[in-house]
Amino acid sequence: MDTAAHSHPRRDLGMVILVTCLVFLPGLAGSFVWDDAMLVLENRLTASPQFGRVAWWQALFTTDLWATAPKSVGPTGYYRPLFLLGLALDGALFADSPMLHRAHSLAWHLLAVGLFWRLLVGLAFSRFATLVGVAWFALHPLQTESVLFVSARNDVMATALLLGCMVWLLVRRERWRAVDLMGSGLCLVAACLAKESALVAPVLWAVIAWTCGGTQLLKRVQPWLSLASGLLLEGVVRWLSGVAMPDSTWPPFELVGKAAAWSARAVVWPFNLSPAVHLAWVDPHPWWALGVVCLGMVGLTVWRRGMAAPLLFALLAWAPTLVAVEQTRLVSLRYLTMPLVGVAMALALAVHIGTKTARTWHRRAALGWTTLLAVACALAVPMWHDDVSLWTAVEQRTPSRYATGALAKVWDDLGDLDKAAQLYEEAAVGPLPFWEACYNVSDVHLRRGDAAAAVQAGERALSEGCRPTPELVAPTALAHALTGNWPRAEALALQVDQDPTGKAVVVRTAASVRSGDLSAFADMSSDDAVGLGNRVVWLLQETGETDAARPLQELITTKR
Repeated sequence: MDTAAHSHPRRDLGMVILVTCLVFLPGLAGSFVWDDAMLVLENRLTASPQFGRVAWWQALFTTDLWATAPKSVGPTGYYRPLFLLGLALDGALFADSPMLHRAHSLAWHLLAVGLFWRLLVGLAFSRFATLVGVAWFALHPLQTESVLFVSARNDVMATALLLGCMVWLLVRRERWRAVDLMGSGLCLVAACLAKESALVAPVLWAVIAWTCGGTQLLKRVQPWLSLASGLLLEGVVRWLSGVAMPDSTWPPFELVGKAAAWSARAVVWPFNLSPAVHLAWVDPHPWWALGVVCLGMVGLTVWRRGMAAPLLFALLAWAPTLVAVEQTRLVSLRYLTMPLVGVAMALALAVHIGTKTARTWHRRAALGWTTLLAVACALAVPMWHDDVSLWTAVEQRTPSRYATGALAKVWDDLGDLDKAAQLYEEAAVGPLPFWEACYNVSDVHLRRGDAAAAVQAGERALSEGCRPTPELVAPTALAHALTGNWPRAEALALQVDQDPTGKAVVVRTAASVRSGDLSAFADMSSDDAVGLGNRVVWLLQETGETDAARPLQELITTKR
């Protein structure tokens, strides 16, 4: 590539940033969605930051990301203290304002856009190619997740800081100063502390060096020392934190293929995107998109050998996301934020080369596709307004029992138990029922006050393949008791070992009280006896067993 200086007016960047702000602006008015309740609003470490306490800072840099949630899911290996620090600043400055939290994420995205523009300018891309590449990166609809889903901000943070690392190395590549190398290394450390996928920095530098003109820049030692120092420092910080790397095996080939197909579909056809594709339930898979990407990569590489470098970066930046896919079987749009750098760079390179020989049609095609991209992004923004709009879109675009169950939980949390009950039942059917729907399918009918429906839903869920967990069996046992089927109620209650719901204990105790046995209350403290006794009395009275309940009521009176 020609390394001569080109005219790149800053108004091009200003225009892209203006359009990006206009597209994303409606999304700032939305509410917190998905995991934001746990990672943002109820975060034990950042919701009420204590910047003046050394112990708080120590916890910030020694804690697994998900260990900060109100309900810890155990060690995940996700070490992202810089992301947590950003959430803490949000909590201190913005309280629980979703608009300002999202504005913070948008600021990181705009920073990434500006740094990507500076990178392409430094690589001497033509003005038009730079504009197309930056617009593609800024306005691709998959970016809506990293910007409008606050819990996904770490992806755009890591991407922006990684681009900053590369710009430090690129701006004065003819003669590096110590400040350039130090700035690059520190940006890399910060990127890795935002998300582990920034460890691909050496690959991105190899891409840039190759794009700059071949192996000459690759042979220089200084950038490699800067990158190695940054990675070493991040490794030391992580080792001192005590947070281990994610404990995950490489996913099976079939799973990799499915994840690649959905990722390719999101990149090459960015319309009606779904931010949560659960590979265990969604079928069929868009193999056509993976075929298009593979053929395109081969074709572009044959056309110009230099095209392989940015495409290779996109592939290697995507590869670490397979760790999360293997753990959750979930493919999300935010996993493509960093790989999109490579895709956009390849597109810019193709436009840069193509406009030399096919100026008119190439410009029209690139501008037309970029306009469509902006429209698609604007249409994707409303999906992130709230949980109802988000999961309704997921269920419509990639129908699955996972999406239906997630939407049911949203309606459940909002108090619309009728809608929740219907959706839970749809999600708790075989051959692979959604586990969370199985947990709630019977209990939601109890909360609706319909014991007969709870019996029917619970028994059907058990026959459809739902695991006999306490969350399913105990409410079903209670529903049977409420409808007068005590033999089945007691049989189910006896299957429950550890009962977090407390319902199976009530059924078993009520069955004993019906036979005149009050021994269960003999060794209980007064408070425990009164608490359990009141629930048992309620159950017996609901089923018309007032005579059986009378001795227990007398016992409760003496315990008070």
